[in-house]
Amino acid sequence: MPALTLLFGAPQQTAQGTSLAVILVTAPFGALEHHRHGNVVPRLVPWLALGAAAGAPLASLVAQTLPQATLARAFAVFLVANAAYMWVRAARAAKKP
Repeated sequence: MPALTLLFGAPQQTAQGTSLAVILVTAPFGALEHHRHGNVVPRLVPWLALGAAAGAPLASLVAQTLPQATLARAFAVFLVANAAYMWVRAARAAKKP
């Protein structure tokens, strides 16, 4: 998504929609490969699917009604928070023997 907005000048809503359309095609193959390697907790899949099915239309509605600047800032905050979490998690893992 950042490449679509920064390099190609796509509005945030268009970048999100395009990204989700690509994920719709690629995600099942990735999920099957992860399942093959034992990286999927099968008992959680129905619950996560239910949450995604219920939350996706609501999230899409919110994304379409928010101004582009607000949506872009919210996404930036999400990226920074996720990076900070990963940084802390990696530091903790490096300290363990």
